[in-house]
Amino acid sequence: MVITDDSAMKKIMASKSLSDYLGEGVYLRFDGTSIKNERNFENGCTDMNISPKDLTVCVLRKKNDSSVIFSRFEIIKYMMATVQPDQIEYYGVCYEGAPDFKEATKRIQEKVKRYYLQHQADVGEYDSQEYILDFCVLSDFVNEFL
Repeated sequence: MVITDDSAMKKIMASKSLSDYLGEGVYLRFDGTSIKNERNFENGCTDMNISPKDLTVCVLRKKNDSSVIFSRFEIIKYMMATVQPDQIEYYGVCYEGAPDFKEATKRIQEKVKRYYLQHQADVGEYDSQEYILDFCVLSDFVNEFL
């Protein structure tokens, strides 16, 4: 991936980290590749190298216009509006120190319930079904939104 926009390049070079550059951050997805999530529901990760062409960025698209939101915090709110806490199940992989699946599911559901209660007004913004969760190829995302 080559960045040809000088202003984007200057901003990238001035940033101390990817977080600093992206602000609220984004969710990257590597589903559909041969890469295995080596952790769990909460902390997806891998120690494998992932080519940028195998990554997509999670975005919210507004149905009635062309608006796109890619803030990871807004995507969390959207997910909370579309999934009830008791529907969430732990699906992590077994690794040394991995929690028991039943206990992990209960722990995650409790965390989600607390989050939902603390952010109920914000989550409610996404109850209307005006948005859809979509995915954008990483290079397209960089060229279009950054």
